[in-house]
Amino acid sequence: QQQQQQQRWAASSSSSTGAGEPMSGAVPLLSEDGLTNHPLDYNPITNEHTAAMTLAKQSGIEAYNAGRYAEAERRFREAIAEARLGFPPGDPHIASALHCLAELHRNTRRYEEAQPLYEQVLSELGEQLGELHWMYSAALCSLAALHQAKGEYVQAVQLLETALELRRQAFSAGSYLYADTASALAAALLKQHMATAGAHSSSSSSSSGQPAAAALVLVSPCLALCRC
Repeated sequence: QQQQQQQRWAASSSSSTGAGEPMSGAVPLLSEDGLTNHPLDYNPITNEHTAAMTLAKQSGIEAYNAGRYAEAERRFREAIAEARLGFPPGDPHIASALHCLAELHRNTRRYEEAQPLYEQVLSELGEQLGELHWMYSAALCSLAALHQAKGEYVQAVQLLETALELRRQAFSAGSYLYADTASALAAALLKQHMATAGAHSSSSSSSSGQPAAAALVLVSPCLALCRC
């Protein structure tokens, strides 16, 4: 199936337009490598280190799910090492492995260790793939989740607003990725409102209702997309 997809890509790349069009309709950011701006079209480059990296990541996930966090961290670090052996600096495979370790640290409340990893991932993805790539907005959402877990709702909202706009540009406001981000932003706005209301329970400032109102505006399109 992967070979057939590559053949379709090659065929479309040699058409009269001179530019390959992925099946999703997304704009290819690195068409010569077969990389596009849609996760369903993502076709990573492989070599002898890819299998070892993938195995280490999967083992790390299984260890995490079983509560063996030290083992999970070791396996994720092995995945990073394999990615760095097999791919040049800044390659998305390395960023993906770093993201796994960052997620482990975030979910085990090691926030100070997670944040620089997220920032490194964002820097590398932004430089190599551009901010409109789906991996970049996914990393933004993860960093937003870290700030939200720390109670830093202003930073979380700002990151989610950026991710929402990037996904609107890349996939349209009717995509599930946009809806998922809008839902996360609505939840962050509501938590920000509740935190502000709790800190200023005696205040009647009209601005305190703005996050909640914005959250309601975001929820409506999400519900429309989730209709059965």
